[in-house]
Amino acid sequence: MAVTLRHQLPLLIAGQAQKEVTHNEAVAAIDRLLHPAVKSRALNEPPAEPAVGESWIVGGQPVGPWAGMGDSIATFEGFGWAFVAPKQGLAAWVEDEQALAIWQGRWSNGWPAQRFEIASAPMVAVPVAGTTVDTELRQSFAALLSGLRQLGLLS
Repeated sequence: MAVTLRHQLPLLIAGQAQKEVTHNEAVAAIDRLLHPAVKSRALNEPPAEPAVGESWIVGGQPVGPWAGMGDSIATFEGFGWAFVAPKQGLAAWVEDEQALAIWQGRWSNGWPAQRFEIASAPMVAVPVAGTTVDTELRQSFAALLSGLRQLGLLS
């Protein structure tokens, strides 16, 4: 079967019978890959009663139907599981963590969504020259550090 290079999506070929099967398979794969959102990445075996279309990042020691599929994205399709092997830079929203995980040879911890909001940063006074510049500079630097911590850019 002819497939795309990056995600191995099935391609139609000239004279192919039942083209709708190949096309539908490719659309279903795109649906799993486009803006993936997963319930969790803490499971090594499928949940007892998944809903159709729900996805998980398979844990590092998978068993049962997920055996051998560690770190893949598993999507329940109603009749079984479909797996997507992550590619460099793939980002997935992890619902139970409220964070974005990014594949970089392993799943990163990502960024919590609230960390993208930078409008609430406190104003930092600009020190002026004079006899109190050292004191002013220390106060400004402390305010800057505090703002960066509030934004989650420093721990």
